[in-house]
This record gives sequence, structure tokens and C-alpha cells, in this order.
Amino acid sequence: MRKIREVLRLQAEGFSEREIARSVGCARSSVQICLWRAKQAGVAWPLSPEQDEATLEALLYPRRQPVNGG
Repeated sequence: MRKIREVLRLQAEGFSEREIARSVGCARSSVQICLWRAKQAGVAWPLSPEQDEATLEALLYPRRQPVNGG
């Protein structure tokens, strides 16, 4: 499970992408992608309580539908 809420919170508090990556234990490029996807989706801190980690992940990282060969 990704730590999208924490990434958005830390960014809103002014932390750098490197500091966020170190804090959540991922690569800086992963933080950049997460922030880019959040911006594209119009998601910003503060989040509403119903926007839990699973909801955010589904919004920012939708699963692709398999293509049927036929």
C-alpha cells in the first residue's frame, strides 16, 4: 500500500521531495509521480476524512482493464 496521504501532508508542510522520500521510505521519483498524479486528479491537502489510502490509490493509480484478444 502506498503512503499517499503522508506524501501529500508532508508536501503541504513544505518538505522537499527528497525529505518526503526518506520519510516514507521510497524513491524520490515515486514521490514525484505521486504528486504529479495527485495534481492531475485535483487532489490536495487537506484531504477529507473519507479519502482514505485505498480510495486515493484507486483514484491516482487506477487498475488497467485487461484487453480481450478476440
